[in-house]
Amino acid sequence: MTGDRAGVSWQDVSVTLGDDVRVLESVTLAVDAGEVLGVVGPNGAGKSTLFRATCGLVAYTGEIDVAGERVRPGHPPAGVAALVEQPAFYPWASGRQNLDLLAACRGIGREAVEDALRDADLWDVRDRRVRAYSQGMRQRLGLASVFLSGAQVVLLDEPATALDPPAVQWLRDTVAALRDAGRAVLIASHVLTAVEREADHVAVLARGALVLHEHVDALAERGGLERVFLQVVGGGTAL
Repeated sequence: MTGDRAGVSWQDVSVTLGDDVRVLESVTLAVDAGEVLGVVGPNGAGKSTLFRATCGLVAYTGEIDVAGERVRPGHPPAGVAALVEQPAFYPWASGRQNLDLLAACRGIGREAVEDALRDADLWDVRDRRVRAYSQGMRQRLGLASVFLSGAQVVLLDEPATALDPPAVQWLRDTVAALRDAGRAVLIASHVLTAVEREADHVAVLARGALVLHEHVDALAERGGLERVFLQVVGGGTAL
């Protein structure tokens, strides 16, 4: 890791929620521009919380830097676009209207919106109200909104949820294109095979702590991500 300012770095980041429940514990990590970081861990490991802190959505201690900008809670950084948990849209508006609103806020033209709808295979339902979309359509619209942003840093939390095989392939192709374009991409997922295939590096969280951070080639030499994951999280020794 070189600490490229177009990427993301977390330095000694901790998050405490509710009744003094420590959700993240002193996480130090980095991903450079042009790299994909896979973030994995069991339920409740802190993956979504890490993403939310990176978007400025929760208070934290430590330091988070996104594309050269220090993240302040309550002030989402300009250089990041994220799909965290369930995508949210105006249900009474169409898919195209929702993307038009986002594009207008970002100074993006209509042609880019139309391209995003076609790429996400939503062109035929572009004028249908989002409340009539299936879960898979909503997920594709959420991904389209993130990819439309042009942000230097892209955060995807369980991006393949409810996607059919063609949409999963579109997701993989787009992530690869973002990497090739010099973006920093973070993917949180329980699908370890997908993370191993798409990521350059993998970070494993357990009980809010970072217990492993390695290149996928090193994981392959040790038997693959699933095997190492079970060693680290499933009762083995933390590495």
